[in-house]
Parts: sequence; structure tokens; C-alpha cells
Amino acid sequence: MRFAPHAVVVLTLCLFSCGGGKSTPEGKYKLEIDPAMIAEMEAEVAKTPEAMRPMVQGMVDAFKNMDGRFELKGDNTFTASMTMPDGETTMKGTWKLEGDQITMTSTHQDGEEKVESKTGTFKNGQIVIAEKQGDKTVRMILNPE
Repeated sequence: MRFAPHAVVVLTLCLFSCGGGKSTPEGKYKLEIDPAMIAEMEAEVAKTPEAMRPMVQGMVDAFKNMDGRFELKGDNTFTASMTMPDGETTMKGTWKLEGDQITMTSTHQDGEEKVESKTGTFKNGQIVIAEKQGDKTVRMILNPE
């Protein structure tokens, strides 16, 4: 058992260096819209009156084809860009981590001052922001790149 303390040190170092124990959200992320939400939206397309179906399908396709990239920096600022079929939106702002709760406050969107905050969780290197929109909960998932 003489080597047991060394094994604990090596295991601890591996966990932190391999990302399993990441304690700060600094880094680059790619946005993923909750697959369950996309499936729900696609089910709604089938229930939509025929005349409106192409418009509703277009909204679903826009969500499916959205490309969102976020970079959270060590000075507690972030930048983001979201590309959709109708164009690109850029944002910048600040982030704050308290326990596993992360709050991201955008201060500018497309060069204009616009303040909006979103709060979510930071666990296992992933950021999840869930918010109620009407009777549904929309989940945005930021996965490390």
C-alpha cells in the first residue's frame, strides 16, 4: 500500500487535465438545440393546417440548421455568433459562475447595446440554459468544441 498516495495524486491530476473535473467554463463552445425540442416541433408541423405547413417547417429547419459558437474568456467576458439561414447575429457580454449556476449577460447584439441575461448550469464541462417560453421549456446546450 506504499504506492497508494501516489496513485491518488496521479488520478487527481488525470481527472483535472482530462477535463473530467473542469471547474471553470472558460473555453469555446458549440450550441446545440435540445433534440427533444426539435422532435416536438417536427410533430407540430404534421398538425399544422396545410396552408401554414411550409412556414412552420421553415422555422423548424432554421432551428435545425442554426450554428452557434460561444467563447467564454478568462476575464469573465464572452463573444458569440449565431448563423441561421436568414443571416448572422453576433453578441458580446459577461459571464459569472456561482457554484454550478452560470449567468451570461449579453451587453451588445450586432453592435447595438442590448442587455439580456440567461442563467443555466455548468456541469461536466457543459452549459445548459433552460427557459420557459409559453407552455414549453426551451433548452440550449453549449458543448465544448
